[in-house]
Amino acid sequence: IRVKINNHYREIVDRDGFVTAEKVKNAFLGLEYCHETLLKVYEQFNSDFDKLVQAGMRAKSTQQKYLTVYDHLKRFLEMRYHVSDIALKEIAPAFINDFELYLRTENHC
Repeated sequence: IRVKINNHYREIVDRDGFVTAEKVKNAFLGLEYCHETLLKVYEQFNSDFDKLVQAGMRAKSTQQKYLTVYDHLKRFLEMRYHVSDIALKEIAPAFINDFELYLRTENHC
């Protein structure tokens, strides 16, 4: 049981970047649900937008801007939060303010 709990703990740390007792308990009991993450949703958006570009309904230059924002967001998550992705439910107004500050100061956007 201890090994299973430790494995769930490590998986949650790798996935979310932080752990709560409730998350570990739910994972151990099999009650954990699959939640969407910011970068996965953004990747899907970019994939769908690419289809629109290919169909001639959107501009390639706009697509490039979305891809640039994705790269900035990915670097921001790694630099500021030391995670590779973040759950959508974990995003708070402070996250958005921090990202805006990052874009303005680190990337001069």
